[in-house]
Amino acid sequence: MASMNYHEDVKRWRVFWHVTLPDGTVNKGSKAFKKKPDAEKFKDKCEQSAETFKKQTWISSKLLLDELVKEWRTYIKRHTQPTQDGYNICMDVFIAALPKNMVLITDLKNTHINSFLNSLRAKGIKNATINHYMTVIKSLFKFANQYYQVPDVSLVSRP
Repeated sequence: MASMNYHEDVKRWRVFWHVTLPDGTVNKGSKAFKKKPDAEKFKDKCEQSAETFKKQTWISSKLLLDELVKEWRTYIKRHTQPTQDGYNICMDVFIAALPKNMVLITDLKNTHINSFLNSLRAKGIKNATINHYMTVIKSLFKFANQYYQVPDVSLVSRP
C-alpha cells in the first residue's frame, strides 16, 4: 500500500509505502520528490511491486521446477542467440540428470548440483565446460531468488 502527501514546509511530495508480507515481516519507508508526476509514478511503481512481491512470495514454496525453467528460458532472451542456445543445451542436460521425482524447485538441493558436476568430471569433461554448466545453474537460481525468493543453493556449490 502506498500513499502520497504534499508537505508545504519543505515544498516536496512524499510517497509512503507499507507492505506486510505473508511471513509477517514489514517493508515500509518513504521518499520525497520535487515534482508531483515523479511522485505519482513512484507511488504506482511501489503499489505494483508490492502486489507482485506478495504473489511471488505466496507461490514460491509450491513453484514447479518445469514452470520455473520455462520462465527462465524466457528471461534469458535478453542474451544473444548463441548464448541462449548454449544455456538451453546445458539446462536440458542438467534437468535430464536430476532424479525423476524432482518436482518443486525447493526440492533441488546443493547435493544434486554437486553430484551433477561430479558426474561431468567423472566423464572426463574439462573444467571450462563444467564452469559453463555452473554458470547456467547459477543463472537459474539467481532468477528464482530474485523473482520468487527461492533460496539460492547454487552459491555454495563447488565440487
